[in-house]
Amino acid sequence: MSDKKILSEEELDRVAEKEFLDEARDIINGLELVLQNCRIGSVEAEDAAATLRREASNLHLRARACRQATLSVLAQRFDDYAASLKTLVPAQIDDVQRYLDRIGAALDGDVVEVEKVRTIVRELPRSQGFDVKDVEVMEVEIMLVMPQRSAARIVERELVQCGYRVMKVLDEFEAIPMAVRVRPDLILVAGVLKEISGVDLLSALSAMPTTAAIPSAVLTSLAPNHPDLARLPLRCGLIRRGSHFADDLAQVLHRFDIT
Repeated sequence: MSDKKILSEEELDRVAEKEFLDEARDIINGLELVLQNCRIGSVEAEDAAATLRREASNLHLRARACRQATLSVLAQRFDDYAASLKTLVPAQIDDVQRYLDRIGAALDGDVVEVEKVRTIVRELPRSQGFDVKDVEVMEVEIMLVMPQRSAARIVERELVQCGYRVMKVLDEFEAIPMAVRVRPDLILVAGVLKEISGVDLLSALSAMPTTAAIPSAVLTSLAPNHPDLARLPLRCGLIRRGSHFADDLAQVLHRFDIT
């Protein structure tokens, strides 16, 4: 008979969390080195950006299994920011450093109350994948839930050009804890998701006391009277894709008094 100890569920969780924290620290330390090399010119800015995109996605993937709310949100936000990087200019290097500092502090045990996570996230640099020099950026945060990365980028561009801050979430099941922790000004959900419908997700969010008050809308190409939208919660808005997008978005924002 083997004398190998069988770990309890709690012990297994602690082991898994320790492994994540060790791996996350390795990723952050590696990215710190990438930034340093980029500053002194020993690595090409495009190569540094490619490494950042890959490692930010890796960190996000691993953090999704972590029970630490702050780390999960920070990793998601960092991945969202890094995904748009094609090169690294000095200002972007400084932005990435802010992310690494904040994530590093969380890894070192800097405990943040759930209520303050929203403020911390909004203070972090926003994605700069689009040219918005002539756009006045407003303090309005829209959480965009779309499973297709390319389609999400198109919608994000339209929102950014209107001056809004955008947080992309590609996994509908990740949207629920993100909504609870970040409390965006508006949750915009694609009508078609991977495993459930946008109406299903909005129904769940509307039924939860912690998220019921957050303004939300479905983004769809269906007509407002389509049967698939019959179960859409009455409080949720509807934004049609295509030529109606801007007008419908303006109506939804006006309806919820979001400015």
